[in-house]
Amino acid sequence: MKPIDAVILWVDGSDPAIVSKHKQYSVESSELKRNDIGGIARYTDNREIEYCVSSILTFAPFIRNIFIITDNQDPGLDDMLNTHFPDGKTSVKIIDHKVIFRDYEHFLPSFNTNSLETMMWRIPNLSEQFVYFNDDVFLAAPTNEEDFFSKNGLPIGYWRPINRRIAGMFNFFKKGMGFKHFIINSARMINADIIPLLGHTPMPLTRSGFKRIFEQHPEWMELNLKDRFRNPRQFNPQALYYLMEPNVRRDFIDLRIFFKPKASKSGYMARKIRQADKMRHLLFGCINSFEECNETERQLFYSWFTKRLNNVYS
Repeated sequence: MKPIDAVILWVDGSDPAIVSKHKQYSVESSELKRNDIGGIARYTDNREIEYCVSSILTFAPFIRNIFIITDNQDPGLDDMLNTHFPDGKTSVKIIDHKVIFRDYEHFLPSFNTNSLETMMWRIPNLSEQFVYFNDDVFLAAPTNEEDFFSKNGLPIGYWRPINRRIAGMFNFFKKGMGFKHFIINSARMINADIIPLLGHTPMPLTRSGFKRIFEQHPEWMELNLKDRFRNPRQFNPQALYYLMEPNVRRDFIDLRIFFKPKASKSGYMARKIRQADKMRHLLFGCINSFEECNETERQLFYSWFTKRLNNVYS
């Protein structure tokens, strides 16, 4: 099997430098302060990055490098890595936005996930096969290369096909600028009959596939770069990749657990953990809106996650 790298987007929205940049570029419109577009709450760091990185080092030892894309920031992983993963520390590499936006620096700073995902394939020395993680996505059990790429090297896309026209008839996708909005835009761009309903999972991809798409359609790249905050015209690059790349193998997303706690949901975390523990083939997890947790629920999740990491050695 060829080398496989991991790529993670991360930002600490409480960093004064980021707050200052955000204020400078969001004053032009009050709409940009909405949290589904560019509100500072979108960039809250709840240390999900520690769960993500520690799970990769524990459950995917075949990963060569873990590239963390940041805006001139340090995710502060040294203590965790020195204590628990001293042998894996050198595999974690920080990549600044300026590196992936080389020759496109005039689009920086960017507070736009769609833009950053459009450019992540430009990391120097990135492996041909790589796996993209949001920082709130983690591995929940031991994995191997063939959970991400088939024996002949084809990426495995964890998504369900939804008929685009039927979805429109039943108003499947809510209005706004959330995850699904940009997925359906990807299908519209190429007039695809299906929408790739992505799960909150790691996403296996290829560098050459992204390169080919955006070299053939530079106007698509610029469409996703020119807005510093989310814009309804934009598209999800991974969804576009899965629709356009030939022979991508598709799998189902029943291998994952999605946590989305809210302060109003009493007992939510305990119920979700029981659900996760009953799943025989659980591989992936996502802890979304972790800032909504109270301290008791945070500790419940931390204990459950730590136990899963430790069990790999028992």
